[in-house]
Amino acid sequence: MLLLAGCKNSSPPAKTPEEPEAIALTRWTEKTELFMEHPPLVAGQNARFAVHLTDLRSFKALTEGRVTVELRAANGRAETFQTDAPSRPGIFGLNVKPSTAGSYLMTVRLDSAALKDTHEAGPVEV
Repeated sequence: MLLLAGCKNSSPPAKTPEEPEAIALTRWTEKTELFMEHPPLVAGQNARFAVHLTDLRSFKALTEGRVTVELRAANGRAETFQTDAPSRPGIFGLNVKPSTAGSYLMTVRLDSAALKDTHEAGPVEV
């Protein structure tokens, strides 16, 4: 009986697909600190960005303003994605859905009544 039990056809447990590792970025200007996380960018798919901005004059999280993420290709073509307010103090959540694969330069802009700032986030691959 033990021999028959050992011959039972058992398959290994199914592997669950792993989530791609999030990309984290921190940048400073004289006005603000930017901390941002997002998944790898895939053409035609939404990537949820969490953009955290701190006002360096007061060291407080921003509670208002528009955040724009721009992806600019080498040929000058740009796509922009924005949100008009934080989802909670200091955290601006927005979806970025690049239309085509390629290399881009990413810029994050803040536009509020009290503060305007731009962060060059560097090159990204889609």
